[in-house]
Amino acid sequence: MRESVPWKAMTLSLTLGLFLLWAKLLLVPGSGDTTEALPFATQQMDQPPKAADTRSGWQTTPPSGAVAGDGVLSSAQNSNKAGRGDRTPPHPPYASSVAGDPRAGCGHVAEGDNTITIYVQNPRTGGMFLSGKFGSFSTSSKYTYVVRRFKDMTPRPTKSEDLFLEEMCNKTPGFKIIVYDSGATPNFVLKLWPAHTVLVMTGDESGRWGLYHSKRYWGPFGDDKEVYFDHNRTSPHRHILLPPTIAPWYRQYFDPKQQSAFGPRGDVLYMPLGPRAEFPSFDPSDIVQASKRKYMVSLMASNTDASRKRLTQVLVNDTLIPESKKYLHMAKNWHPEVTNEAYVAPKEYGRIMLDSIFTPCPKGRSLDTFRLYEAMEAGSIPVIELQDGYAREHLPPPYFKSPMVFVERWDDAPETMARLAADPMRINQRQREVMAWYKAFMGSVTTAIEAKLEERKNRAK
Repeated sequence: MRESVPWKAMTLSLTLGLFLLWAKLLLVPGSGDTTEALPFATQQMDQPPKAADTRSGWQTTPPSGAVAGDGVLSSAQNSNKAGRGDRTPPHPPYASSVAGDPRAGCGHVAEGDNTITIYVQNPRTGGMFLSGKFGSFSTSSKYTYVVRRFKDMTPRPTKSEDLFLEEMCNKTPGFKIIVYDSGATPNFVLKLWPAHTVLVMTGDESGRWGLYHSKRYWGPFGDDKEVYFDHNRTSPHRHILLPPTIAPWYRQYFDPKQQSAFGPRGDVLYMPLGPRAEFPSFDPSDIVQASKRKYMVSLMASNTDASRKRLTQVLVNDTLIPESKKYLHMAKNWHPEVTNEAYVAPKEYGRIMLDSIFTPCPKGRSLDTFRLYEAMEAGSIPVIELQDGYAREHLPPPYFKSPMVFVERWDDAPETMARLAADPMRINQRQREVMAWYKAFMGSVTTAIEAKLEERKNRAK
């Protein structure tokens, strides 16, 4: 025979059940309810302020002076925006561990705030940004560029999710550009990508980032589950599905594998290397006319590629260009430090380039080299080997509409350079055209990034 439940226990059980039902009803949005059941947005605006949750990037009340639409969403606004599709949720593999998008409202851009903060991870690959050269290419006076190096920041924002979101969402609101080495990007940087921010990937000369290569996944999440990758078997390259909040993003080194994997959707855009941080800056008055330069050709590089070795041999054996008109300095090995004694010192390197009519730009691991941009900075005309179509696959199309000099083979370079340099008026004109093209091209890249940042600001409204 079943034992009867004591009346006190029954009363307690009934009371507990009613309490749980009441609590559940409070959390479910009903008719006329203005509070949405989100972990970091459950506070009504007329309640006392609470501290911003730096872990999520949400602010539960507007910052001082903020208005609705400044990136701090009321539940009604949030619901409407989600319905219009203005705020694209992350791809499922990248979804946050909490309900809602933790980046929403992160680092809002106030009206009149025209500062663009650039964060640089690697000073070697991000030299154009670290030196301030990128901002100098801007064709508008609207923006002020501020450069920060992650390594020099205390605490370093990329040490943890909390520190990253604290820096990006609270300490430094506004427009941002994050310049990061492809092989060193922490997972959470991509997963918790802040609003109003553009990504520039550097250091991937061989074009492996984001692709399945040699039985290994390259990019965020390393060798993690294949759910992070596109398995379209008709595509020559499987590639990582980045969170939609990041696209479009920029990468240095133009590469056919990257274009085939990411390019058709417009998810990846090209970012020129630009000059290294150590390369000297020149005033317009420093630029010497091509016809008055000491050297017809100079080459200062490390002999690390077959193309460089062939070019060196061609210039050494050439008799068309007098020896006094050549400057050759080839290091046997590559060194990461530009100050290595095997190299020409940066200041002297710039001075020689400033006194050279032509600068051949042979490929290293990539055809896109710092030398190419440093030559144009110094008013020296780059010479590029087409190499049976290789160049057209590994440099962006606009380069082939430029006044740079292209030769089929390095064997053709001495005769081409000597012929062009023989006419002072024409070579001076060619020099002016190269410098004008370079200024316009780099300006267009800076302008495009500024426009992308504005688009993201408008998208968040």
